[in-house]
Amino acid sequence: MIQQSDIRGDVHMHTTATDGHNSIAKWRRRRWRWLRYIAITDHSKNLAMTNGLDDKRALEHVARIREVDREMEGGIRVFAGI
Repeated sequence: MIQQSDIRGDVHMHTTATDGHNSIAKWRRRRWRWLRYIAITDHSKNLAMTNGLDDKRALEHVARIREVDREMEGGIRVFAGI
């Protein structure tokens, strides 16, 4: 049986930049005591029905995610994906 302590990360999180319910800032404020990493993986423009990120928006989004990762200062890692 898998226990919560067995889970090290979550690699499928969306933000309000596409079809998620939380902003990057809100994900950052969450307390992920048991996780070592998360990956924010919003949609690309290829999934237009979800407000997918075009190239410009994707680059800006990744920059914001990397900034949050730097701000975590030894906390969990925050990765960016599409």
